[in-house]
Amino acid sequence: MQPVKRIFIGLPVDDQLSQMLSTISEPQTGVRWIPGRNLHLTLEFLGPTSDNQIEVLDYWLQEINQSPIVLDITGLACFPNLRRPRVIALAMRSTEALALFHAAVRDAAQATGISLKPSRLSPHITVARLRSPPTSWLREYLERHEQHIFSSVRYASERFHLYESTLTANGARYSILGSYPLTDR
Repeated sequence: MQPVKRIFIGLPVDDQLSQMLSTISEPQTGVRWIPGRNLHLTLEFLGPTSDNQIEVLDYWLQEINQSPIVLDITGLACFPNLRRPRVIALAMRSTEALALFHAAVRDAAQATGISLKPSRLSPHITVARLRSPPTSWLREYLERHEQHIFSSVRYASERFHLYESTLTANGARYSILGSYPLTDR
């Protein structure tokens, strides 16, 4: 049996946005803030994938012809919702360009033979994972940062990456397996 890697495709977060996000992290029981090096916008989680499939996927990802992606940040949100929060995320407004790019990424994965579940892209960057934080703290935190500078920030990416996710006792560690330019050819 061939070894497999947990992989996903995403847009990296630039240093400026990563630095801005570091200014809003607050120590709190039940909250694990995502380190800047792990921040990204997931386009598609592919799960366990063999090296042979990754090699073919790399070919198809190189074939994607997409101009740079620019997204408007709409603010902070909880997923799946505030009643059962699992993450704090930076929410983004979806665009037609992003939807077309997401479809191209899914097509590349399917051309590789990777089966995908039906999905609807809800663009966001996870900034913290939650494990039963006090509800009052979470509501106050979101209110404090509701009008944060993020509501006027545009997130632009000129590259996308194929990542490997390795689970550790301290959370996931991401490695870049492939990097692809977003340019019109």
